[in-house]
Amino acid sequence: MDLIANLSVQDDSPALVSQWLGFYRRHGVSRFHIFLNEHSASDRRRADVRRLLRAPDLTLAAVFEGVEDMQDRVDRFSDYIAAELRARPCVLAADSDEFISHPERAAELMKQFDYDFIPGMLVDRFELSGRTIPIRDDLDLARAFPRCTHFTYAALAGLITKVPVSRPGARFRIGLHALENQEELRGPDWWIPVDHFKWHGDVIQRIRDRVARGYGGEHYLRQCKALLESFVIGGDRIDLTGIPSWLRSEW
Repeated sequence: MDLIANLSVQDDSPALVSQWLGFYRRHGVSRFHIFLNEHSASDRRRADVRRLLRAPDLTLAAVFEGVEDMQDRVDRFSDYIAAELRARPCVLAADSDEFISHPERAAELMKQFDYDFIPGMLVDRFELSGRTIPIRDDLDLARAFPRCTHFTYAALAGLITKVPVSRPGARFRIGLHALENQEELRGPDWWIPVDHFKWHGDVIQRIRDRVARGYGGEHYLRQCKALLESFVIGGDRIDLTGIPSWLRSEW
């Protein structure tokens, strides 16, 4: 299986990238295609992430210094898949904080039912109290972040739909939340979970920095401001009071 992703050296810690790569290798990914954003990263951080990306199963599709336009970002993905991966039966797409549940089974179902895509839904993973604890190489993410919610949707009115598996030739919409002309494509009426390990470490400060520089679109900035104003406690915890949640510690 092939997986395509955008990694941000500034935002994605080497420990998280390492865990992300290990997860997908265990679940059948044989080739990673990485768009590496080195914007505003320190030399040490760049070196640490680049070291992880020297593996023989990894292709650096592009290395660049920031693409703030989200449509441009997904167009790069779609163009690359159409040009380089057009012979593949399907392609996985996931950010470095997104862990697709049973991706190898999803790929099998794509072939079995001749789907053009399989929809997914983000499941935000939190530490029990909502603390944004740092990621370490030896941390069991599934156990450290067992609290599952649709926080992005319930609290911030953000999109949590994703397209984690699709055929080459399909074109993504912003955020990989949907495909162009998706209503005309063949897909199931069910979805697969995509565990979203975003709420860790220095995420709160990174969101503050994004607001300060006006990153993303108007809707995204409103979400970020709502988070900072209404849900952050003490600078390192997300208040999940009243947000429906459930517990799950295994992938």
